[in-house]
Amino acid sequence: LDSSGGTLTGTQSGEVVVQVSQASDVNYNSPLPISITITIGKGTPTLSITSTTLSMVVGSTATVSAVSIPPLLGGISSTGSITYSIVSGSGSATLSAVTGQLTATGSGSIVVQAMQGGDVNYNAPVPVSLTITIGAGVQSLSLSSSTGNYDMTVGSSLTATASSNVIGGGAITYSISSGSGSATVDLNTGFITAIGSGTVTLRAATLGNSNYTSAVINQTITIGKGTPSLSFTNTLTSTTVGGSIVITGLSTSPGILASTGGISYSLLGTGSTSASIDSSSGVLTGIRSGQVVVQVSQGSDSNYNSPVPISITITINKSTPSLSFTNTLTATTVGGSIVITGLSTSPGILASTGGISYSLLGSGSTSATLDASGGTLTGTRSGQVVVQVSQASDVNYNSALPISITITINKGTPTLSITSTTLSMVVGSTATVSGLSVPPLVGGVSSTGGITYSIISGSGSATINGSTGMITAIGSGSIVVQAMQGGDVNYNAPVPVNLTITIGAGLQSLSLSSSTGSYVTVVDGSLTVTAMSNVGSSGGSITYSLSSGSGSATINANTGFVQAFNAGTVLVTAYISGNVNYTAASISQVLTINKGSQTLTISPATNTMLAGTTLQLSTTTTAGIRGGLVSYGITSIGSGSATVNGLGLVSALSAGTVTLIVNISGDSDYNGSSLSQIITIIRGGQTLTIVSTNETFVGGSLTASATSTATVSSGGQIVYSLLGGSGSATINPITGLLIGYRAGLVTLQASTVGDANYNGATLSQTITIGKGTPTLSLTSTVTTMNVGTTMPVYGSSQGPLGGITPSSALVYSLLSGGSNATISSQGLITAYGSGTIVVEVSQGGDANYYAPLPATLTIMINAGSQTLRINSIDMMSLSSIIAATATTTAGSGHGGVISFTLTPITGIATIDVNNNITASQEGQVLLTAMISGDSSYLAASVSQTITIVSLRMQAASSNVSEGSNTAMSLSLVPTGIILPRDVVFDLSGSLANPEHYHLPPSVTLVGGQTSVNFELEALSDTILFDSEPLVVMASNVYLNTVSSTLMLLDTTAQNSGNLVITIGNGTIFQDGTAEIGVSLPVGISVAHAVTVSLSIGSSSDLSLLGGPPVIDPIVVIPAGSGRGSFSITASSSSDVPTHIQVEGSSVSFTVNPGFITVLNRKIDIIIGVSDNGDGINDCLTVSNIEKYPDNRLDIVNRQGVTVFSIAHYNNADVSFCGMSNADGPSPYHLRDGTYYYVLTLIDKTKDKENTKEEKYYKFFEERGPQ
Repeated sequence: LDSSGGTLTGTQSGEVVVQVSQASDVNYNSPLPISITITIGKGTPTLSITSTTLSMVVGSTATVSAVSIPPLLGGISSTGSITYSIVSGSGSATLSAVTGQLTATGSGSIVVQAMQGGDVNYNAPVPVSLTITIGAGVQSLSLSSSTGNYDMTVGSSLTATASSNVIGGGAITYSISSGSGSATVDLNTGFITAIGSGTVTLRAATLGNSNYTSAVINQTITIGKGTPSLSFTNTLTSTTVGGSIVITGLSTSPGILASTGGISYSLLGTGSTSASIDSSSGVLTGIRSGQVVVQVSQGSDSNYNSPVPISITITINKSTPSLSFTNTLTATTVGGSIVITGLSTSPGILASTGGISYSLLGSGSTSATLDASGGTLTGTRSGQVVVQVSQASDVNYNSALPISITITINKGTPTLSITSTTLSMVVGSTATVSGLSVPPLVGGVSSTGGITYSIISGSGSATINGSTGMITAIGSGSIVVQAMQGGDVNYNAPVPVNLTITIGAGLQSLSLSSSTGSYVTVVDGSLTVTAMSNVGSSGGSITYSLSSGSGSATINANTGFVQAFNAGTVLVTAYISGNVNYTAASISQVLTINKGSQTLTISPATNTMLAGTTLQLSTTTTAGIRGGLVSYGITSIGSGSATVNGLGLVSALSAGTVTLIVNISGDSDYNGSSLSQIITIIRGGQTLTIVSTNETFVGGSLTASATSTATVSSGGQIVYSLLGGSGSATINPITGLLIGYRAGLVTLQASTVGDANYNGATLSQTITIGKGTPTLSLTSTVTTMNVGTTMPVYGSSQGPLGGITPSSALVYSLLSGGSNATISSQGLITAYGSGTIVVEVSQGGDANYYAPLPATLTIMINAGSQTLRINSIDMMSLSSIIAATATTTAGSGHGGVISFTLTPITGIATIDVNNNITASQEGQVLLTAMISGDSSYLAASVSQTITIVSLRMQAASSNVSEGSNTAMSLSLVPTGIILPRDVVFDLSGSLANPEHYHLPPSVTLVGGQTSVNFELEALSDTILFDSEPLVVMASNVYLNTVSSTLMLLDTTAQNSGNLVITIGNGTIFQDGTAEIGVSLPVGISVAHAVTVSLSIGSSSDLSLLGGPPVIDPIVVIPAGSGRGSFSITASSSSDVPTHIQVEGSSVSFTVNPGFITVLNRKIDIIIGVSDNGDGINDCLTVSNIEKYPDNRLDIVNRQGVTVFSIAHYNNADVSFCGMSNADGPSPYHLRDGTYYYVLTLIDKTKDKENTKEEKYYKFFEERGPQ
């Protein structure tokens, strides 16, 4: 306060008391002081930010400070706290509200605001702000190794881990740059697998993001050579002299690439002279018995050192030679002889010195004798013998397996004679002839063939037993008897012999029989008498006759049929005339005829009459005009009565029943007879008349009424009924009251059952039922509703009492207010706008009713509520965009305008004018949809939380071997975030063959879970060398796609049994070219083409060839296949088969040799058919026949009968498989046994015009199904 001027300046808020006083002067004393209270209100300071920081980078810090200046210079300062906050901006940072410490977290710009609260003296000043720009931060990477260094060898692995100096600088990926070596690395995990020696560069990189710059770090990795290991895959450790086995060494490399160092084989030690071995293929061939040690070595290559050699001991055992026959004859006769010659062929260089011996086998050995040392065979009985050839062992060879051959001993022919002396017979007598068979060689076995007898000619006739020779004479004259003998196992059939015999005439006699079993019949009866001769029909013809007696009859002279006419007796005689072979004969029999029976018939056959009428009857008898006199009579057995006169006239007197009796007396030929018949006398009839109306309508009624013509009595009570029709009604059967139920026609029936004097009667009348008229009503439970709701109204149609329910549909419509609502055909109202509507229900007519008057109802519609529903998905990925959509229950175009807003929760996203949502930070945001409302609907809003995530996929292992599984995980970023519901991700793979792996088609990430695991299965296959990378992808339409890369490792090549190539066998006929196959084990194929080098093996016998064989130098098994083929050409002029050994070699494979047989003939036939369905020799195979299509094959049995014949034989659709085609249209299966073939061909391979036939023939064995 200025004490002189009175100027008061406020320094603190509150109240002050100012006192004014005045001093005295010369004239006045000091007055009394006065005071006034002055209120000092709060002032307002000025706030300013003193910081000069205007820019930062992500990760850096700065301090924002502000100063509060009081309004009065030198005044007290405000004690209100200054606080700091970030109020807006495209960047992000954290800020201490108290200290102003600022840390940049996201690039962009931010607005920092300083605020100060008021205190006792000052109001809060106006806030001040400062704009700061935040740029991207710089990040750097560092590397660490799971092994502590970056030195590797081929096949080894390590994990490199890159770390950033910042958090949230972006995903880090790994890659390998090319160098002198090679390796693979997992894109996400940094797992490295060394493949080839040399150096490679590992590169770890992050692309950075809006907050941090990208960064790269490189590391050189040195990969040294690995060392494979050797092992044996062959299971055989022994062979025989002359035999061979393949020693197979397998090199197992620690890395994906196989070692290309050559594998070689050698023999160690002194025993090496017992065998020889191919140094490249490992084929070991035994020379002499003993043991050898085989060593397997492998050279180094660019990726692998030489492994430690390994060795195996092989035992060479004795081998066994084989025997064969050189003789071409396979048949002789009894007493004849042939020489059997056995040939021993040794598998080794030295020939076996074991002695060869011959013997007979089996039960057939009694059919021949055999020289055990020389092989000479002599036949003693016809048949077959089996000759066995054996060879003893020696110092180098075991005993050979015995072989056998079947020799056929053919039949001889005996002499046949008849020894009987009978030269004459009579008809009917018997005699026996006999034959004698004499063998052709004295002292030889006799023929067991059966002797048969037959009559071959003559003027007479007889029968003869073909086996016993017994003759029965039949006709006189002379006969020639012939004896024949069949062949047996030792003999053919001999020449037949004859004997002439004379036959004279014989005696015969007759016997009689009756068709009835007796010789008694009746008048008008019949029977047949039959005579038989003791010699049958050979004694002549038989005739029949009758002699007179007390009775009378007729007889058929040829058949013996007798017809009786009068009672008494007659004599029947049968006579046979005889002939050149038999004498005549006769026989007689007395026949008795008794009286006959007769039957009466009354006509007419009626058994009913009306009382008071007459009926004339007549009677007939089966005796015709004979039989006696007819008489009539009536016997009453009931309430009726009647009379009859002697001529059969019946008079009906009263209703009821009577019995009519008719008698006939009988005569000398017929017995008497009688007949009775019941006659019913019945009542009279009556007629009804309907007198009531024949029209009414549905719901209407009428009363039916009828009268009767009965006069003496009522005729019975009349009752009423309805018989149906197009309409329907009900009726009282007693009163006749009829009520119409359905329009149309019905039939009214009036009927009575009659009484004692009258029969019942029935009468019908058609009644017409016309249409009625129903009544309509319309109701509802309430008469008001809201927009957006529905309400039913109920229409009802009531027909008149007793009528059917109306069937026409009720029709609902809106008479007014149709723009505010709709109504369905069932009466359901849907309100769309407020106002009043008038509902009408109407009904059309139907078959029973006319259309009724319509009914109406008024409804008031008020404004309604609406419900808003967000349709868009409630989840998205950081890199995706989704469109916000919502619908209202008011329907499209109703309820107002829909708009959207976004509110951050833990995540950040923006929404543009097109309602597209873009996420920029994982977490959650709140989407709110709002609708403004309109005249019919109130406003509404709804909210939905959207979860924003990133995806990560990882595999438990970066390498997966075929036949094994690895676990994979699909997880959400950031850690701990979850989805609101289950999400299905479609799983797929790329780069790798889809048949090389198996993934589930999809995987479900359960709502509330942060990750889900699934299995990847590397499928086992039969393909060699198919290791390949696989990219696994998980996709969802809303959360996009994430992937992970790993390597599928081949394991098929790790099984040494799969690394075997087999060269096939084949046959070359004369001079030609054969196509020979090479194959991997069954089912195995290669991912890349494999080349096999071919050569002629040292075990080949080339001395008998016309020149050196020509062979393709290599054969290729193409990619995707397990087979290849090559050509070999050779020729031979020797009769001895020649064998060529084809050897091969291929890197990483064992190659088994093949053998080519060169034959100096055009065809080769397998001697045997066993068509039992086992796939071995089921059909007769003729090798090389395809070169000679102009051919014919004939097959005959041991009897020389052709059982099969066909042209153009080709081993396929034209072939012999045990079925005959030479006897009739239906083929049949041949019996087991020996058959002979003849193959005829014309060779046109060199001369197309050649017509010269060449024949090949030999026997073979047929064995059918057992």
